[in-house]
Amino acid sequence: MEKKAALVVVGDIEGFFRGSEEWSDEAMFKRLNSLFEMVGEEAEKVHGRLVKLVGDAFMMELPYDSCDDAINYALSVSRTFYKDFSDMGTGITFGLSRGDVVAGEMGPKGDKRYDLIGKTVNRAFKYANQFRGVILGPQVRAGIRSEEWKLQAIEGGYLLLHPELER
Repeated sequence: MEKKAALVVVGDIEGFFRGSEEWSDEAMFKRLNSLFEMVGEEAEKVHGRLVKLVGDAFMMELPYDSCDDAINYALSVSRTFYKDFSDMGTGITFGLSRGDVVAGEMGPKGDKRYDLIGKTVNRAFKYANQFRGVILGPQVRAGIRSEEWKLQAIEGGYLLLHPELER
């Protein structure tokens, strides 16, 4: 177990439950697996680590100073989702949070897995579940280097305004 600074990205499919009711369990499993393979491939491109899958949601860890990479990641995954996975839901909401986490192996003996815990993680999940779109916490906003991103202040964070996200 170690305390460290990290950038946490949480993604959650919007409207997944409604669409999934029409599929067999096997079809749903295969479709989610294909999506998560793409999510993992995109994570590797930005030096991210896919940490957790929970139903139709996922959590990824990025290096602390990767704010612009995290935004590009969210846009890339969204782009591919709308192109290849739109039958699964209405879009993917992302929560991006940056700060201290506790990282390490946890779980039952013999089946420990790497995980992240802490307020930074909780905020990323909150952003992904409370709002729609790509939501950045204030710490992520402060770490952006590019001036190309247009942001709108919302309660507790910032909404990324981008033509590819307007559906």
